[in-house]
Amino acid sequence: LTWHDVILAVAEFQRASMECLAYFDYYQIILPRLVNLKFPYPEYNPLWMGAFTGDLGIAEKLLRAGIPAWFIRHEDTVTNKTNLSGKVKPHEPDAVLAMF
Repeated sequence: LTWHDVILAVAEFQRASMECLAYFDYYQIILPRLVNLKFPYPEYNPLWMGAFTGDLGIAEKLLRAGIPAWFIRHEDTVTNKTNLSGKVKPHEPDAVLAMF
């Protein structure tokens, strides 16, 4: 195997392992939270990446499951009555991982 092949194999193993862990979290933690709704909603897990969505229904489901979520809206839809917890300006990443 070449060095390039080893890097690809390790990356594929990491991806598959992380996908398995995500399935475990989904079936053991997230799905039960969506089926049995409780209030107040559970705290979010800081180890989960979360999701960006423009769909209000999906944002509510993520919130109920304790998944970090960012609800993206066009600037024109925000009114004076809209409750904003924070406004974030996008910026360039500090580092970019590239293929070897």
